[in-house]
Order: sequence, then C-alpha cells, then structure tokens
Amino acid sequence: MKRNWNTIREVLVRLEETTPEEGHVRLSSFPQERAQEISYNVELLMEAGLIHGQMAKTMGPGPHDFFAMRLTWQG
Repeated sequence: MKRNWNTIREVLVRLEETTPEEGHVRLSSFPQERAQEISYNVELLMEAGLIHGQMAKTMGPGPHDFFAMRLTWQG
C-alpha cells in the first residue's frame, strides 16, 4: 500500500478538530470502505511521531483498529 498525502492530511485535520468531549479519533470515525487505507496511514503517522495514540494490531491482513488522542508537537 502507498502513502496517501490526502489521507494523511485528512487524519491530521480531523484529529486537530476533535473536541475534548469526543476525546479521540478511531477507525470507525471514517468510512468503512476506506478502513485499510486509513489504518495504514495512521500507523505511518504514529511511527513518524506526528500523532499520539495506539494501534490495536491483530493477526491477518485486515485493517487494524486504532485510537488517536492528539497531535504531537511535530504533528
């Protein structure tokens, strides 16, 4: 799978706009048909240290659920 800059921007903007009441962004916050793409790009953002959160990795090729809580200073 390739890095998608539009998806990365979408995730960063959505996370930045998240209110304290919402708390975090999850895979279910995005359309189901884009789950694999979103999950992959969020994992890249976490590896790069741009967002703070957790990936719920499971065995298999399917998308991994996540919750992202906030942008880091670099993000």
